[in-house]
Amino acid sequence: STIALMLVFTMIVSLFSNPYLAKATSDNSFKVGSMTISASESPDLSQHLNLFKERQLDVVGIQGLDNNTSRNQYNMLDAFKGDAYPYTSFQKAFDFAGGAYGNGIISNMEIKNSNGSPFTMVSNEEPRAWQKITIEVNEKTVSVYNVFLAYETKEINLAQIRELISVMDADATEYKVLLGNFNIKDFNANINEFSEKYRLAHGKDGNWVGDVRNNIITTKNIKVSDVKESTETYKAYKLFSATCELFDEEIEDDPVDETENPKL
Repeated sequence: STIALMLVFTMIVSLFSNPYLAKATSDNSFKVGSMTISASESPDLSQHLNLFKERQLDVVGIQGLDNNTSRNQYNMLDAFKGDAYPYTSFQKAFDFAGGAYGNGIISNMEIKNSNGSPFTMVSNEEPRAWQKITIEVNEKTVSVYNVFLAYETKEINLAQIRELISVMDADATEYKVLLGNFNIKDFNANINEFSEKYRLAHGKDGNWVGDVRNNIITTKNIKVSDVKESTETYKAYKLFSATCELFDEEIEDDPVDETENPKL
């Protein structure tokens, strides 16, 4: 009947117009982002959340979160949990101010597993940790890592990068994505440690399109495109995002072209 057809049409329009349902799980592509939070300044996290939703990101690695500390008396990761991102995972880097400080991942796809660990090499200033979740994209398992590395010295930063590479190398999952703030502002050549086995979205051959601290790094069976840095700045940090597409075999690096990787 006419009424039945109208109801079906309304349901279809509603499905495609709802940004929370715009998950890239019907094919081999999904959108990822990385963002550092300045927890010391008690930010309005609704601004960050709105940006993630506006960009229709599927998975976001967030660095620098407080979890029930004296300065932020709640789990900051919970501010992102809801219809858009029902799945979250927190990784403590160290005990802080009566609670914990660390990193988190939010996802609109179910988190199948999660784990992480402090780095062996740490500075006296601030311990650091890596975290990992696994998700499924079109029935393919993907490991998603998130890090916030040491900034104090080149040597400590490099040691953490090498430890992270060892962890990722030992991961038997076929597809791997690494999100994070690599804190390489004063020693950006450290990022080249990843180049032999992994694909850099940012800084390949010294080609930088934004804040050198931000990156998205993948296995070479993942094509990375639509690499962008937001114009919005939140306490000196910006959102870094990209689209990842899974392939059955390694693919060649696309040439980096700043005209194809504009700042938003």
